[in-house]
Amino acid sequence: MATAVGFTSTLRDYFLGDDFAYVGRYWDFPFAAWPRLFVGDWAGGLWSARLNELRPFNALLFMIDGRLWGVNPLGFHLTNLLLHAGCATLVGVLALRVTGRSLGGALLATVLFAVHPVHATAVTWICGRVDLLATGLALAALLAFLRDRDERPGETRFLWLLAVAFAGLLWTKEVGFTFPALLIAADTILLGRLARWREWRTWRPYVVVAAVFAVYLACRGIAFGVAGPSGVGAGLPDVTRGAFFAEFFQREFSYAAYLAPPTQPWLRAWRDAGFALEGRSLARLGLLATGVIVLAGAVALSCRGARAQVDRRALGFFGAAWFLIATTPLMVTYFSPRHLYPATVGVAVVVALLIRGLLRTRVAFALGACALAALFAGQLFRALAP
Repeated sequence: MATAVGFTSTLRDYFLGDDFAYVGRYWDFPFAAWPRLFVGDWAGGLWSARLNELRPFNALLFMIDGRLWGVNPLGFHLTNLLLHAGCATLVGVLALRVTGRSLGGALLATVLFAVHPVHATAVTWICGRVDLLATGLALAALLAFLRDRDERPGETRFLWLLAVAFAGLLWTKEVGFTFPALLIAADTILLGRLARWREWRTWRPYVVVAAVFAVYLACRGIAFGVAGPSGVGAGLPDVTRGAFFAEFFQREFSYAAYLAPPTQPWLRAWRDAGFALEGRSLARLGLLATGVIVLAGAVALSCRGARAQVDRRALGFFGAAWFLIATTPLMVTYFSPRHLYPATVGVAVVVALLIRGLLRTRVAFALGACALAALFAGQLFRALAP
């Protein structure tokens, strides 16, 4: 419902930019040739330079849409909306787990993710579905990993689901390279599981992930003649330069501002000034960071009883850890708010945890949740207007 309210207007949109290239390539692409995309560049020579991208599952979506809709843009936009709604649902399932089965907190996280203004490009642009599909597969893999941690010894059904979802993620977008870091953070911060490092059950999901990753790298080697990090699809930055760290922190600050809808008016002024971190902009950024830290600290200190440690672990994992893992790889590609689609998962869950911790009564929580959802939706409509 939240996706329909926020994005139904995009069904009237046409193709844009790269949409013409990929819809034109795949709307009648033969299914018999599809397996070759596992070991070949999915762009197929569309551009002047090789992209080093293995994305057969993204291609498969274009192929299915082509069979269903021909070259009618309505169907392609509808698929994007369904993918976005699916991702929002998975965010709600994840939030339901980490909020102690709080239905209100899970619904709030779902709605905030569904109408986050930074999603305007990813959902509206048909080629932006690569971020939607990759995020959905990453969430499915993470949920399978968490469920496997709950299973009895000898149970392997969620291990198989983890393997399939992770494989789908890798062959959808290269951002899957960082997914193992997310699992380590979940084990370390959210679950505290790595303390049991002597147990085989602690390591078996990583063995599965490593096996899938090895097959993927072998396919990259066949496709591009390179199977290491240099073949991720973009040039790696030179981390020995001081300018790299200056650009890194500037990007992280700007990405953080995009993820917080109340900062959008200030962000536009900052962007027009060339993202210069000085004077009034630096002061506002400092106030924003201080406010977030104080608010998170107040909620963490207010946690009482058996849920206190769980809430603090969840805030740590979905806060700083999720943000860094989701945004650090973006240094190898061009700056775009579209790339923040996975990062908003952490924002939605953290905000739901904070609101649930601050507003204890049902009426106060409901009013606060509605106000936040209206704020996010208002910013989304402004972002969609152009």
